[in-house]
Amino acid sequence: MRIINFCSDVKIYMKIIFTMDIKVTCNICGKPMVYHASYEVNYKSEELCTKITILRYKCKKCNVTHSLKPDFLASRHQYDTFQREKYILNYTYISNKKASLRKLSSELFPSLLVSHTVMYYWVRAAADKNNLIEPILAKGMQEYLPSCDISSELLPEVLDLPTNTRDKSYSKTTAKLINWGRIYIKKTAEFMKTNITDYDSSPFKYINRILDTLTAHTFL
Repeated sequence: MRIINFCSDVKIYMKIIFTMDIKVTCNICGKPMVYHASYEVNYKSEELCTKITILRYKCKKCNVTHSLKPDFLASRHQYDTFQREKYILNYTYISNKKASLRKLSSELFPSLLVSHTVMYYWVRAAADKNNLIEPILAKGMQEYLPSCDISSELLPEVLDLPTNTRDKSYSKTTAKLINWGRIYIKKTAEFMKTNITDYDSSPFKYINRILDTLTAHTFL
């Protein structure tokens, strides 16, 4: 799976998907990949439920294929990426008020019927990825900042979870993951002189970009 930022609007995506000049390279050999096939998947959001086309590209040398997923459906789920992320963030940071899965569902998805089991899975899955993501982020920071002692300089900040984090182990793990991503972005952006302005509103978007860059193929 490869995540491509085609556009943010689903309807525009469906109009342009077969007319775009897409250039992707193979993760194994680095050769350009070519169009191979397409298929349809369900897309569900609070605003729209429809089917969208997903392209598959193939490396002729290595004989491997990748689905090119738009970042608004950057996973194997059928629900909008950013609405799932909004739910995860809300559920993680609501310890200062009582909010059940059902109540949060009615607030964030009043028109879209989403199983509470599915929502519970979203939160748990985000936390479970932490064990895979942490070493990748730490390795990346150490490569950019070889003189930095990760354990003494950055780990304490990572472990300093916000006071309003929900009192659940998986929510705290998710908060820790977001902290890791935030620090990674901050440190590498300083190194690369890159100005990132919307991390606070879309943290998982950048974690996904990091993972794509490092060819981890693990997405929230």
